[in-house]
Amino acid sequence: EDSNDKAAKLATEGKDRAEAAEKLKAQAEQDLKRSREQHEATTADLVRLKTQCEALREEIRGTEQRLSTAEAARDGAYKSRDSAVQDADRARKLQQEANKR
Repeated sequence: EDSNDKAAKLATEGKDRAEAAEKLKAQAEQDLKRSREQHEATTADLVRLKTQCEALREEIRGTEQRLSTAEAARDGAYKSRDSAVQDADRARKLQQEANKR
């Protein structure tokens, strides 16, 4: 009888441990599934961010080109203005000389 009680107790303990192991296994599978989903979402986010970064880089390059063009146009305008001022000064001097004669 005593050995039957021990056997029954061991069988119950074994069953309880097996059930606990099954619960742990199920939890581990859920954790793994959740981790995979998070990994996939993170990967998708990284791909989206990489695409956005490349688009922003292209936008920056375009902006830099427009800025460079605008700076060149500004520099050209300054040179034209300076040349026009010099031409006006020369014309004024010639006019003054012509008026003296």
